[in-house]
Amino acid sequence: MMAPTSSPELDGPRPLSSPELDGPGPMAPGGSDASQKRNLVGTQIGQYRIRRRIGQGGMGTVYEAVHVQIGQRAAVKVLNPNLAGRESYARRFIDEARIVGRVGHPGLIKVFDFGKTADRDLYILMEFLEGEELWDRIKPLHSQGEKLPLRDSLRIARQVASALAAVHAQNIIHRDLKPENVFLVRDPDSPSGERAKVLDFGIAKLSEGETGGRRTTTGTALGTPTYMSPEQCEGSPDLTDRADVYALGVMLYELLAGKPPFEGNSMGAIMRMHIVVPPPPLPPEVPREVRALVESMLQKLAGDRPAMSAVVVRLDEILSGTPSSTALPVLTPPSKRRWLVPAVAALAALLGLGLLAWLATSRPAATAHPDPAGSAAARRQPGPAPAPGPSAPLPPTAAPADTAQPGPGPSAAADPGKAASPAGKTSSPAEPGKAAKKKPVSKLRGRWGALPK
Repeated sequence: MMAPTSSPELDGPRPLSSPELDGPGPMAPGGSDASQKRNLVGTQIGQYRIRRRIGQGGMGTVYEAVHVQIGQRAAVKVLNPNLAGRESYARRFIDEARIVGRVGHPGLIKVFDFGKTADRDLYILMEFLEGEELWDRIKPLHSQGEKLPLRDSLRIARQVASALAAVHAQNIIHRDLKPENVFLVRDPDSPSGERAKVLDFGIAKLSEGETGGRRTTTGTALGTPTYMSPEQCEGSPDLTDRADVYALGVMLYELLAGKPPFEGNSMGAIMRMHIVVPPPPLPPEVPREVRALVESMLQKLAGDRPAMSAVVVRLDEILSGTPSSTALPVLTPPSKRRWLVPAVAALAALLGLGLLAWLATSRPAATAHPDPAGSAAARRQPGPAPAPGPSAPLPPTAAPADTAQPGPGPSAAADPGKAASPAGKTSSPAEPGKAAKKKPVSKLRGRWGALPK
């Protein structure tokens, strides 16, 4: 299937290595060393003759084969004999062939045939790929503190997202997306001359309710911890395609930052961070629209993440420089922002009431102007009970356009026998010994009228 000496379809997780995470080792229980190391080089499977072994792992071995008539090269993946008798592993191997075979997309490896060898070993016949793993490309860059160019990172992410969107359309979830499972090959039909292909559907989840799949971990959580979604870390049985969206978000974060968002010394530490710790901010040189996309893909709740098809659309927009047609959440999940609008409205209402209360209590005490003549007379002379209102007198102020207030100006001194009414009309002279009666002034109008211009 591929020229390198290691196979991303067979290797265990890169970040961590432990009996709890790795698949069956070279001497898995129930098998012998001879059966584990069975060499098929020189034998023939169908019309293909096995030429050489190109990769081996806990699940099986990958060989290069050549068609005896037309010389076409192919890759043959053979399930390890000691696992063939285990129903769960055999089913997962068969599922991988079915999944890849029923989804046609240039970003997926092609399957030519499936069956059993003369020794009853299960095999998958696939196209032979020449290129390199994404991990092999970025590892030397990261070790030197460098990264892929931004456009290359976005292009690779877009091609992976397109392939997975086609997979999701068939109700299939990959569940183990990582740089080792992305293979870069030459493609003259691609604008960049290169194509990213998604490999290893060994633990993919089918829509028919089949829960079997290759276990990269042997517990209830399936996948590689560095790239697992929070719901995978929790061992949720109800995974959706948004788990793959999260894994791609982690991969894109790693391409942009030079390291994954969460690193730790143990599987448990990394899984806890996926569940409860927000991802660190991306470097400031990453464009805002790219940061927004990655943050939306790394939301803790699966329902807050965009669909893979929406990720493809957004990456196309970013790569082409067109405005976004889809609003994506940034930093805070939408489900946690629903309280924001009513909370701001309540805070504004409280501030408004507080301002009115402050004006009602502090403004009259702060004025140094004398009381209007009519108000002073009303306090000095007995008369009928005043209308309900604040105990403190209204401060002198410039009256609104439709209201004339008495004041200590020259006009009031020139004619003390008359008082200006709130309506701007002159009232009759007050009877001797009685205070001039005034219509009550609106509290709101009077308080706001007292504000300095």
